[in-house]
Amino acid sequence: MANTAIGEIGVHVDGQSYTLRPSLYNLQQIGTPEDIAETVQLVISAKCRMLEGLPPVMHELYACEKVICCCSDKEFPAGIFGKPEVQQLPSGLSETVWIDGAETFEAMVGIAQALMISGIAGEPDADRVKHRSSKSQKPFDPLEYVGVIVAHLGLGLTDAWQMTMIEFQRAFDAKFPLSEKEKNRMSQDEARELLVRLGKLPG
Repeated sequence: MANTAIGEIGVHVDGQSYTLRPSLYNLQQIGTPEDIAETVQLVISAKCRMLEGLPPVMHELYACEKVICCCSDKEFPAGIFGKPEVQQLPSGLSETVWIDGAETFEAMVGIAQALMISGIAGEPDADRVKHRSSKSQKPFDPLEYVGVIVAHLGLGLTDAWQMTMIEFQRAFDAKFPLSEKEKNRMSQDEARELLVRLGKLPG
C-alpha cells in the first residue's frame, strides 16, 4: 500500500497494484541533474497546456511516462496511460497522436507532476526555505542528498538512496531543528530587498 504521507502514489489497474515512490534512487534513474531539470520542465509544461485546454505535445507525454516508470516498484506495463499512434490525415499526410489506455493521459500528467513535486521539493519547512537565496538554485542532484544523509543522519548508502525527499526533510528537521533566532532571522532575499530600498544596493 502506498504511503502518501511520504510522497508515494498507488496505481491500481486490471487487478494489479503499483507503488510509485519518488525516492532519490528512482529519481536518479531519470538521468543526470540536467536531465532531471529538463524532465521537470516538460512535466510542468504538459500540465500548463492542459490547464489552457490544450493537449500536451508528444515529448511532454513521453517525459511524464518516464517519470512514472522510473518511480514504479516493479516494471510498469506499457500502455496503461495510453501510447502514441500514427494516424493518416485526409490530406494523405500522417501525424502521431496519443491514444488513451486504461487510464487517460491527463491522469498520467497529474501523477508525474505530483511525483516530481514530492521527489524534488518535498514539503520543505517554511523557515528553512526563506533562508535560501532564489539566485543560488542549481539542478536537483540526488547524489548530493545521499551524501548529506550518510554524513549527517548516519544511514547507510542503501537506506539513503531509498529515502524520499519528504522523509529526508522530516529526519533532517528532527535532528537539526532551527533555533528561534534562526527562524526569525531575515532571509538573504529579504535583506537584499531592504538594502535596495535604503539605496545601499542598485535595484
